Amino acid sequence: MPESAGFVAPADIVVLGKIVGPYGLRGAVEVRNTSGSLLGRVLGLIETPANAVLRVGDGEKDEQLLPFVAAVVLDVDLAAKTVRVDWEADW
Repeated sequence: MPESAGFVAPADIVVLGKIVGPYGLRGAVEVRNTSGSLLGRVLGLIETPANAVLRVGDGEKDEQLLPFVAAVVLDVDLAAKTVRVDWEADW
């Protein structure tokens, strides 16, 4: 991911979108923060003019919307079905 540019690679968004999209494994991709805490699972992607937004939830707490930018999304590991983010559970 080109973190220095401030953007997430479009290929990561496309591939993640296919996994969580209507034909994919919605809810099967875990979202963990840098402390290793589980924030929830990817519920979907919202496309906006500025950047994609991850919908994250666990079915118990309110859904969180995380900007899909390099400053927040640090790693997308599709083999392990995890997304590592710089985000706290109480934000």
